[in-house]
Amino acid sequence: MVKSVLDKLYSALNELDKLLSAETSNEAQFQLWFERNPFVFEILCYNQTIPHPSQIVCGNGEEYIPDFLVRSYNGLWEIFELKRPDTKILKNTSRRTTFYSSFEEYISQCREYAQYYFVPDNRKTIEAKYNIRIQRELLSSIVAGVDKTVDKQKVHDLLFDRGNSVKTITYDDIRNTLLSSISLQTAHISNLPGLTYSSVLMLPNSAKGQHQFFCDFGFEKDKNRISVGTDNDSLFIKVWSDQKLVLDNLVAISDTPIEYDKLFNLHFEFGIAIDSTYLSLFIDGKLILHRSFEKISIHPSVFHFWSLGGDMFQETSSNHGYSQVILFAKTLSVEERMDVIRYFLETYEHHYKHQTSGPLMINMTNNQRLFYYNHPLLKADVKIPDEHPNSAEKIWAWYIADVERNFINHEFFSKYRNVIREKHPDLIGTFKETIHYKDGRVIEV
Repeated sequence: MVKSVLDKLYSALNELDKLLSAETSNEAQFQLWFERNPFVFEILCYNQTIPHPSQIVCGNGEEYIPDFLVRSYNGLWEIFELKRPDTKILKNTSRRTTFYSSFEEYISQCREYAQYYFVPDNRKTIEAKYNIRIQRELLSSIVAGVDKTVDKQKVHDLLFDRGNSVKTITYDDIRNTLLSSISLQTAHISNLPGLTYSSVLMLPNSAKGQHQFFCDFGFEKDKNRISVGTDNDSLFIKVWSDQKLVLDNLVAISDTPIEYDKLFNLHFEFGIAIDSTYLSLFIDGKLILHRSFEKISIHPSVFHFWSLGGDMFQETSSNHGYSQVILFAKTLSVEERMDVIRYFLETYEHHYKHQTSGPLMINMTNNQRLFYYNHPLLKADVKIPDEHPNSAEKIWAWYIADVERNFINHEFFSKYRNVIREKHPDLIGTFKETIHYKDGRVIEV
């Protein structure tokens, strides 16, 4: 199946986030990421790329292979080099700021590459091999570092003093470019009245072929209802208007990253715009479903009533585990969405890394549920007025299953909670997380 532009953007962003969060990611992995996602170069205003062009013999006699040759839309070629996100670039001395010697070597290496193309015979060799026309003097770009460790103005000034033939691009620049591209495509469906449900779940092998609900919103069986769950090894999304069933979408579990007996993040959004309805489904950061269709009439109180882990009317048995869930009173912006998904992905990656038994799951079996109105552990700290059910753009609820406070590294959790809080203060508000101890005690952090 051919991926849509939005699929490609989200997939590339998800892969990049995983590489950036893994301490062991090396230059070869970032090289492969760029090669797998060549459209990223187009977003960066390059319309042709040559990965690992011919070996270059530099003036010192050493042989190198540049990471990429790239052609900008003005027809000029550049050298495009990749370094690690943790590359040390600037160091402060008592007298002045300068580059680390290792980064000075990267700059010198780019100059050596550029000097190779000064020689007419070298240019002819490249031109004949790749059927291109290349100019005598090439500028260079080095992708290295992240924004929080780079003073871009100082880097620019130092590079200017060195002839301004090399520029730096941080990995945050790459990521922000992807975010901007997604925002351009999804601005009309961000911050809509509606809901966002994001959770960490586990389906046991015994759940294969079972019909069950992960979440159910509404107060009537056959209208004013939104449901997500599984049915016969497929994920289902069903939406009822105030009159009838208007959407019944199935996605084979085998077509998603879901594996039985393994944790996964399910992120679902539903929003209503002036003239359309929108929904999306992500599994582990991968866009599985993205639908926009005509506006449906649905009672606004639907978003007040929710059942997590099973259907609202307790008619269907459940068989899965819940680890965390967050509910929002709207659809999210792309930055909010990716921050929440990344929080979940990195959180349960941490569990696998540090706990052989994995995190505590609250097991939803038979008719067990987390209900909106009577479960002591599901805290909704935002009071949403009945007449404006979606006016409060804040978290409705954040539930965490916990045992002896070991389920999650709290320093790690606080870091990501604060990332979301600082970047999106209107979204978070003054929520409280509830922690469920093994002995049943409940505390507030």
